[in-house]
Amino acid sequence: VLARQGSHLGFRGLDLTDVNRIAVVADASPREQALGGTFAIHLDSPAGPVIGTGEVPAGTDPMMPLIAAMMKDINSSAAKAATDARKPAKPKEFKFPAIIEAEPVIVRLAPVGGVHDVYFTFGNATAKPADTLIGITRLALLHRDQP
Repeated sequence: VLARQGSHLGFRGLDLTDVNRIAVVADASPREQALGGTFAIHLDSPAGPVIGTGEVPAGTDPMMPLIAAMMKDINSSAAKAATDARKPAKPKEFKFPAIIEAEPVIVRLAPVGGVHDVYFTFGNATAKPADTLIGITRLALLHRDQP
């Protein structure tokens, strides 16, 4: 999900019994022109009580280190090939993991129980209404007994 300035994302009927944290896997990738921003977690409506907040800074992209390593290898292979046309260098083979995700933002929640609708709202003080702030890959409810 790509969250834009002033947008919200809602989930109906979540059982928050014994839930004290939410793990939010998100990034603000320059590849998607995402600016980064903050999010608030609300109960029962996008304007409802805030039970937690988090931030995803600009420039957080788990793919960038891998892309940088690939580009460095490609550039060094091309430079070597240019200096020794008789023996072109073989580029390094890259093995990508099946899933590449950002580190989750763990948000502590105010004590809540029971079943509620849960809404995430998104903002960035310098963003325009159509600007992309963050990309959310995954959310997980974490119970009190989970590490």
